[in-house]
Amino acid sequence: MLPLATLLAAPQDYVDQTLVVEGNVVDVCQKAACWLVLEHEGQTIRVLMKDHGFAVAVDGTGGVSQVYGTLKAVEIDPEFVEHLESEIDT
Repeated sequence: MLPLATLLAAPQDYVDQTLVVEGNVVDVCQKAACWLVLEHEGQTIRVLMKDHGFAVAVDGTGGVSQVYGTLKAVEIDPEFVEHLESEIDT
């Protein structure tokens, strides 16, 4: 397992690698449970559930999660940001 702090310190070193990472869950999609945000010392990473293929517990905020997946570097367009912001429970 790769410590989240290590990943966040140099994410470019892990692009396109399959990883297991553990972190504190600080946010979860409240509409479709299709993403979560892991945090370590104020830095975050958003984990997307591939093609909405499965969901996470919407009440998972405050817990700890281990995630397995492939790290991808993507450019986020403004429409996707708007979509993600619409899923935050305010």
